[in-house]
Amino acid sequence: MPPDNLFDDLLFTSTGNAIEAVTEWESKSRDIRRRFELMLGAGPCGARPSPNVTICSEIFCDNFVRREIEFSVHDNERAHAYIHIPTSLVAEAPAVLCLQQTAPHDREVIMGVTDDSASLAYGKELAHRGFVTFCADHFNAGKRIPGEGAFDTSEFYRRFPNWSAVGKSLWEAQIALDILCDMDEVDAQRIGCMGHSLGGHGASFLAFYDSRIRCAVANCGNTSFRGNSGRMLWSRDEWYIYFPMLRALFLQGKSAPVDFHEIIAGVAPRAFLDISTLDEPAFDGQDCLPSMFLKIHEVYKLYGCPEKFANYMHNAGHGLFHHSTQLAYAWLETWLG
Repeated sequence: MPPDNLFDDLLFTSTGNAIEAVTEWESKSRDIRRRFELMLGAGPCGARPSPNVTICSEIFCDNFVRREIEFSVHDNERAHAYIHIPTSLVAEAPAVLCLQQTAPHDREVIMGVTDDSASLAYGKELAHRGFVTFCADHFNAGKRIPGEGAFDTSEFYRRFPNWSAVGKSLWEAQIALDILCDMDEVDAQRIGCMGHSLGGHGASFLAFYDSRIRCAVANCGNTSFRGNSGRMLWSRDEWYIYFPMLRALFLQGKSAPVDFHEIIAGVAPRAFLDISTLDEPAFDGQDCLPSMFLKIHEVYKLYGCPEKFANYMHNAGHGLFHHSTQLAYAWLETWLG
């Protein structure tokens, strides 16, 4: 195995044997999932609850209906979301689950309820393009901000000390998928996800973890624990703590059980687009990404569908820009439309 690339282990087994068949990769992918679940921690026992959706309001906006709903995520815990349904539908439509960034009221921005940033209103823009779109508040944002403040996970960890914020967000995203799959307007075989920043790596985690996501777009959300000198931010001791179990490992100079190149490669053969900036303050630079993406591309080639993986790198900084959104929309239309 060549030693000069951090990501050369992707198509090799743990014993150093080259992976040359899809069945061999899928065996490794199952092991990646097992290791990822170690990072997620121990969540609630049993199946996800029935969402028990309540429609709070419904209004017409141009060429779609905006529906605000509440739904159950645990006993005595409800989440809030907007759903946009195009009014021109004559058959089941593709849908996109939109995942928010770390802005307290980003659901309103994504769905175009407020005019803070037109480039971030991709839930509204995709609805104009014929997609059913769904955007819920993150579990500690919007109408669910805890006493310590938006995105503070202290209250969550008091309730679920053995779980992780990523595990909680995946749990709620999967309930959102349950709702979408049960809607008469949605083609359950054509559901995608898109997110920026927190929602960007959230889209990667969800696409890997739930195969109902057929196409994903991650904007300014992916990095590598191996190539990131700021990796302790993923397991800090305050505010938003992604993976508590990583802290002890990183303090001891050890590796994470699983890294981003394995997670993203595990999405194959489903469609995946990464959009990243080389000038990324959140991850202390992203010089490692081009070589990481080349290795992920090899997994898609193994499946015979290299066209279903793409990455676009720019130097515009941490954000969603016109060139990024147009590429994202085209990607979703190509694989779900």
